[in-house]
Amino acid sequence: MRYRKKIDIQSKKSRFKRSVLLTITIAGLLFFTGWMGFQWFQEGIHVAYNGPVSFSIEQGESLETIANKLHELDLIGNPDVFIMYLRFHQLDSQIRSGEYEFEDGIQTVQELVSWLLQGQEKVYQYTIPEGWTINQIAMMLYQEELIEDPLEFIELAKFNGGWFPFRFQEEVLESDSLEGYLYPETYYISTVSPIKLIEQMLQQYDSLIEQKELLRAQEIGMTWNEVMTLASIIEKEAIGPEEMDIVSSVFHNRLQDHWPLQSCATLEYAVPREGYVFTEKELETDTPYNSYMYPGLPPTPICNPSLDAIKAALWPADTEYYFFVSKGDGTHAFSKSLEEHNRNVRKFIP
Repeated sequence: MRYRKKIDIQSKKSRFKRSVLLTITIAGLLFFTGWMGFQWFQEGIHVAYNGPVSFSIEQGESLETIANKLHELDLIGNPDVFIMYLRFHQLDSQIRSGEYEFEDGIQTVQELVSWLLQGQEKVYQYTIPEGWTINQIAMMLYQEELIEDPLEFIELAKFNGGWFPFRFQEEVLESDSLEGYLYPETYYISTVSPIKLIEQMLQQYDSLIEQKELLRAQEIGMTWNEVMTLASIIEKEAIGPEEMDIVSSVFHNRLQDHWPLQSCATLEYAVPREGYVFTEKELETDTPYNSYMYPGLPPTPICNPSLDAIKAALWPADTEYYFFVSKGDGTHAFSKSLEEHNRNVRKFIP
């Protein structure tokens, strides 16, 4: 009996050891499986690439398509795990469409998801220099890949300008040209099209012209289109804002005394010159923009002027000048008489 009891005790101890060993083994396997699962999960949402990256998410794009796209960019390790992550946090239906661009890259999946929930539009920057024409603007936008066809932009801005609703729409109805009204500025835009670009420039122009400018135009007896036309000539003739009011005074004096403006800039708008000065044949070109042939202002602005040029057209300096010639250093020599002007021409033009 004592021997049998001893065997039972040993058997129980053996079963206990096996039970403990099995428990430890199972716990180890569970721990290992859990650890492997955790590693798999972490690897699945790990951001492998943190350099500059850009991508787009279209409206209605499926979560699977988005995840695969992010995986191809090395922004996530595993599309399925990323989807699991979003669904676990109940974020799978909150991803927003947009144009995403990260110059400094993405560091963590939390940062990536944060941006995807906010949505992001790619912003394009472009600059219209002062004194550029519609044609020049169209070519620049085409070269910057903001528009596909410069002729489409020109068709809209130069020949269908009256179609655009803005504060000075009536001023452009006769010519149907927006020349002069596409304000030179640095712009930022997310949704790009020829119409959107034109509307943005017109809105900027609208925001800058105040009531005092409109009242001043009435005071000096000019229509607003005449003001803009004169401002565009001043913009092209003056090198900078410092002399704009004096250049303006020359044209005001000529207009008041019914002299032709004799501006190279107006003729060049219609007839691009080949040399430093116009030839006799070019000066005889029959066009309403030939201010050597026709007195008064041309029918439309010849470029898109700055606010400085517009103000110079409205508030010219008080001078008796009728002539000016470039000195070749960014300034002009002004004169009251033709005799004085001819001396300046001989002095400054080789």
